[in-house]
Amino acid sequence: MTAMATAPQGSRVGTVLHRGLLVVGGVILSIPGVRLLLGTDAYVAGKANLTLTADLYSELRAMGSFFVAAGVALLLGAASARFRGSATMVGTVALLPQGIARLISYAVDEGQHGSYLRAGVVETVLGLGFLVLLVRHQTGRES
Repeated sequence: MTAMATAPQGSRVGTVLHRGLLVVGGVILSIPGVRLLLGTDAYVAGKANLTLTADLYSELRAMGSFFVAAGVALLLGAASARFRGSATMVGTVALLPQGIARLISYAVDEGQHGSYLRAGVVETVLGLGFLVLLVRHQTGRES
């Protein structure tokens, strides 16, 4: 009998929700990460009215590689219980500060597109979800 077969119903639901959050977070981080890393389009410059220089491309690619690595870590955590705790920490560290920074920037700075607000809300909600799961993992009350 597997551990999943003997787990209580609430625990299985929690595991499914945890894995689902890891998959969603992994995809949300990986897609823009690949776009930034490969520089296949200049959507960032278009939305932010930036002039793309070699230095800016370097910065964007550096952030892209971070997002790709974080996304892969989250997907790895969704696939393997062994990595789930570490992946949850990565999700918290990668998404929560970014979302909060976007929300602060949207409130303070003028002239931003509504897509930045939506991205900030999604990132903050996912980051808070990861934070709750991380605290539950650290206190041994994980589902």
